[in-house]
Amino acid sequence: MRIAPSVTASAGEGNFFLFGLTAEQVEGGRNWYNPRWHYENEPETSGLKMCKAQHARDGSG
Repeated sequence: MRIAPSVTASAGEGNFFLFGLTAEQVEGGRNWYNPRWHYENEPETSGLKMCKAQHARDGSG
């Protein structure tokens, strides 16, 4: 796992917490991860869809 040495040096090893994906994990998922699937299939994205529809109707943005 690659972590910028300046981050751990500034925070201290015991105070550093990595959340999310590492650079290697992101790179490894490029061949199979499809963010559009989440947009089209998860109910949590309904707000995004409503905003997009509103923008299309009134030209706001």
